[in-house]
Amino acid sequence: MRMKVLGLREALEHSIIVHISSLDVAFASPAGMAILKLIAWGERRHEVKEKADFAFILTHYERAGNEERLYEEGQDLLQATGFNADLAAARLLGRDMVRIMRPDTKTEIVSLLERHADPEKNDELIIGLRNQLPGKNYEAAAALIESLRKGIQEI
Repeated sequence: MRMKVLGLREALEHSIIVHISSLDVAFASPAGMAILKLIAWGERRHEVKEKADFAFILTHYERAGNEERLYEEGQDLLQATGFNADLAAARLLGRDMVRIMRPDTKTEIVSLLERHADPEKNDELIIGLRNQLPGKNYEAAAALIESLRKGIQEI
């Protein structure tokens, strides 16, 4: 199996350094990890782990150190989503992803969303996300993906 390396450079360049004892350890930021998980899902759509990991990042982005940002810098996002914090956080994640993506990575992510997150053509990614959500709500999954897509496309 051949794997793509798209997103790896971005994840490394924008990693978070954690100091553990005398070691500095680089971890992918949540936006970097979301990029990597989407690309991995595109390559290995049959694996539940990629879907579960992506769903976790998408549904917990507000609580991943972004609460203050969302309510201070993201008032436009909250207003645009009818003050739905989950949708606003998904859109903020999209914005954060596009800020660190190289053009070829952005092209791949946008293409993946177009090919696999369209309720009228192929909703494989929406279904994968739905299956990871409490209550398995299809409309909520579609709205989260659409909000992410808007965040990516508006910058």
